[in-house]
Amino acid sequence: MLIFVWCMAPIQANGSQFIYSHVILPWFLKNESKLDKAFDRSKKLISDAADEAEKVAKKAASDALLKED
Repeated sequence: MLIFVWCMAPIQANGSQFIYSHVILPWFLKNESKLDKAFDRSKKLISDAADEAEKVAKKAASDALLKED
């Protein structure tokens, strides 16, 4: 409970500022290139999946229109 009070204390150097500047930010800066690579891979996978979904949807729509004739 005390840690929550420290993190929300209305002072300049409260717990949330300390945790961010001494734990989160250094970890992020150390792993920034790894995170960027992971996000780039994710964007590529999502783009490829969307392209494949578009192809499947177009094929299904085309097949449905041809069946109606």
